Amino acid sequence: MIDFTPYNITPKAHISNPILTVENPRPAFCDEMRAYGFDVPPIPSVGRIERVAVADDKAGKKSGWYIYNEVEDEFRPGGVIGIGVFGSWKGNPEKVVWTSKRRETMSNVEQIRMEEQIKAAQVARELEIAARHTRAASDAASIWAEAPPAPETHPYLVAKGVKPHDVRVSRGNIVVPVMDGDVITSLQFIAPEGGKIFLPGGRVKGCSYVIGEPTGVIYVTEGFATGATLHELTGDMVVVAYNAGNLLEATSNIKDRYPDAEIIVAGDDDHATPGNPGREKAQATADVLRVRAIFPDVSGDDTDFNDMAHTQGHEAVREYLQARPRVYERKVEYDAMPEELLNPPGILGDMVAFYNATARARQPGFAVQTALAIGSIICSRNYQTTKNNFSSLYFLNVAKSGSGKEHIKTVIDEVLTAAGMEDLMNGSGYTSAGAVFSTLLRKPRHLTIIDEFGRYLEAAANNKNTNLLEANTQLMEAIGRCHGVVRPTAYSTMTLSKGKAVELADRYCMNPAISMVTMTTPSVLFKNITVDSVADGFMGRFIIHQSNQPRMVHEDKDAVEVPRRIVDWIHQINARAGVIAGTAEIATERPLFQTLTMSELAMRELHAFDEYRVKLCNELEKLGMEALPGRSTEMAMRLGLIVALADNPDAEYVDDIHVDWAIKYVRFSIDQTVRALKERISGSKYEAETKEILSAIRSAEARGITLPKMLKTPPFSKLRERKLKEILKVLQISDLVTFGPVLTGRPGRPREAYIAVKEETSP
Repeated sequence: MIDFTPYNITPKAHISNPILTVENPRPAFCDEMRAYGFDVPPIPSVGRIERVAVADDKAGKKSGWYIYNEVEDEFRPGGVIGIGVFGSWKGNPEKVVWTSKRRETMSNVEQIRMEEQIKAAQVARELEIAARHTRAASDAASIWAEAPPAPETHPYLVAKGVKPHDVRVSRGNIVVPVMDGDVITSLQFIAPEGGKIFLPGGRVKGCSYVIGEPTGVIYVTEGFATGATLHELTGDMVVVAYNAGNLLEATSNIKDRYPDAEIIVAGDDDHATPGNPGREKAQATADVLRVRAIFPDVSGDDTDFNDMAHTQGHEAVREYLQARPRVYERKVEYDAMPEELLNPPGILGDMVAFYNATARARQPGFAVQTALAIGSIICSRNYQTTKNNFSSLYFLNVAKSGSGKEHIKTVIDEVLTAAGMEDLMNGSGYTSAGAVFSTLLRKPRHLTIIDEFGRYLEAAANNKNTNLLEANTQLMEAIGRCHGVVRPTAYSTMTLSKGKAVELADRYCMNPAISMVTMTTPSVLFKNITVDSVADGFMGRFIIHQSNQPRMVHEDKDAVEVPRRIVDWIHQINARAGVIAGTAEIATERPLFQTLTMSELAMRELHAFDEYRVKLCNELEKLGMEALPGRSTEMAMRLGLIVALADNPDAEYVDDIHVDWAIKYVRFSIDQTVRALKERISGSKYEAETKEILSAIRSAEARGITLPKMLKTPPFSKLRERKLKEILKVLQISDLVTFGPVLTGRPGRPREAYIAVKEETSP
């Protein structure tokens, strides 16, 4: 499968089709390109990529490209839908997808055909890019081979006060090789006065130029002169990334190559440029990759460490670097989640860092939930343990409105898209059990994100909405049948033809793999959670995190590309399982499993945790909440599988170190959820009645009051028996009321009554 991710763009390519249907798509497509300044013929070529000139091209240059295809329009006999993709190698625009018919008016078949053509265009574009890179690399190698070493007297080196460090000179310009490991992919030319250009068509992304031998500290800089300055002052290895836009990829590659080194991004401080791109990109790189960033102490026209050396002297810069007075490693005031859990193992930690670095509102707990959700869907259906555990999980994230919950979906979308796995995304919920099953037939592995989950629960709790209740039941079955088969609810086939009856009987999904991420606010969630909704087991299928982060002023963050190391991990997981991104999975076919052995030490830890689970279930049974932790051991085993693969995509074992983190995470979630329910469930829609009932029970003092008496005595008798019992359970969960025997001082069995828990007073 061709990897498109190096060429993903920000902002994302958009689909342009301003009217519902274009009758004559070919000239309309050319008109669209002309609107962007492309020089195109009246009618486009069909089925192949073409090069065209753009507005600012010099004579003979063709920086633009397009590819156009057509598919049948099902609603217009003889009609076609035009699908075109175009862009410029220079950017502006990078890529535009155009269709002659609006997506929302297309049939399912037309949408599938459209996606196929868009993917075909991506392949064609990828092949064209690869050809450009190959030609440029060949030209670069030839130019480099013929270029002599740069003399120390070259005007640019003299002006910057640095040595050549093995760069060369061609036609009077300094030549810095653009390297991918030991391979030259392109060249950077630096004029004597400092102007810089790259060899056209060459690949720069992720490449770098290394000055010096490996050391314990490695600096990453934008430009050659800055890198040369730092190397000469410190003796440490320096990696030149060429520009701020390449800092992230270049630093990521160096971190992979030298995992034990201290990586420091020595960023520019473009304080006079709006947005300060040098500082923003450098700090974002440090945040995403969990390394450090340092910036020069400059003012006026100075922006980098080379400028600082010129203005303040080499010794001042050397002392500044040794003291590192402005090294930044952002610290976050974390919420209730322990810091150990906020930094999960392996690639999960990189996903957390990417979330935090791009989040406008800090929600570190949600960053972990998001990373685990990505791990869950990527590893699902194809990976299992020897104990029949799969990685499918459901997550619930609770926070105040306006506190950054929406970033969860943004990060998941960006990561899956960067890896070419966007097809795993499903819609925003299920309207019925049939909707769950039909989605599984179409996508046996998928991830669903439900934004207002509290409203979803509210609708499901409505006695008239049996469809959502059945959907929840189907979801509970699906996550429990990852190792087996799910089938739709059986209906009568007496009125069906034999063929239809057979077709219905043959509908099933092998190894269903649903990952689900849900979000809601505390007020909406606890308004709609009742004791019964906890007892039915649905909430017990979720790993729940409730953030206590306050609302805060949102930070302005620049867009950051998904780190290559995250995308590479996804590709490694896919490659091991034989998964080809973008290829449809067949619901009725069992996938080829990759099985990890659950180690003996891991099983010992899980057994100890299961003892805790049983004890907790017993304690919660009297409150009707025993179902909440009922599946916590299974959750820990599934998380352990994800952590093992996050630590090493070629892992053969799930070890104790993996399940240790997983157990701590699940236990934190369960404990936090139980506390939250005890504290908040009484603030539900029954609050007024609950307070009234509590007051009446307190009035009964030590003698308490029995249920039969309640049914005859106000204010209890104002409520239906079912509602009264619900409120009594709420009060028990909140540790405000207890139920048990009360001594009467008379012979016979003690009466059982509800008694208010005595309120503690300060001594």
